[in-house]
Amino acid sequence: LVKACPLLLAGLAITLAFRAEFWNIGAEGQLYLGGVLAAVVGIYFTGLPPAVHIPLALIAGVLGVAIAGFIPVLLKAKLRVNEVITTLMLNYIIILFTSYLDQGPMSDPILKAGISRRLLETSWIPIMIKGTRLHWGIPLAVLIAILIAFLISKTALGFQIRAVGENARAARVAGISINKTIIWTMILSGALAGLAGGIEISGVQHRLIEDFSPGYGFLAIAVALVGRLSPIGVIFSSILFAALI
Repeated sequence: LVKACPLLLAGLAITLAFRAEFWNIGAEGQLYLGGVLAAVVGIYFTGLPPAVHIPLALIAGVLGVAIAGFIPVLLKAKLRVNEVITTLMLNYIIILFTSYLDQGPMSDPILKAGISRRLLETSWIPIMIKGTRLHWGIPLAVLIAILIAFLISKTALGFQIRAVGENARAARVAGISINKTIIWTMILSGALAGLAGGIEISGVQHRLIEDFSPGYGFLAIAVALVGRLSPIGVIFSSILFAALI
């Protein structure tokens, strides 16, 4: 379940993007960036109670990656740059930036081995069952999957996402803004991947570790496809892939 949590959130990120036929291959980098931003808040924001510090760390990851997710959308909308190329290349920029932080500005002064200082305990996501690593980020991820299922099936934005993904020309004729829909989809997609990284750092690692993701963002593509691009299906496929890991 601990390994399923980042797979579930990253799988939801892929699911949203793919449902709008925006081929986001950047969940791995987005996950890393969410972890970086959560670590920055967890290490450098001092004197906060857990009720403030934990949400602030996660929100930093969500908002930062949501903004970063806007970059490939903008390049596609304005310059017709293929999103597979931009999202894939951004992965390596962000991963190498994380490595730089762990080797330099954020490195632990004692360990100095591609690892940051420990996050303040006030930013740690609490454990559900003592003696295990089961943390409250896991039920949060399941709740978000249910909310995403509701968004896709019951809201106007969800209808627009489905319409654009199934037939963009018909959606445009019906008055749906293709670019606006894809922008909102990618912002949400990036936010979900960023939350995956933030929860992994705040709930499991408690440090920013170089290579802290064993490819969760890339594996999330398979998770989303095996789950048939259904948020509820992704819950079960993420558990399956976590068990295989």
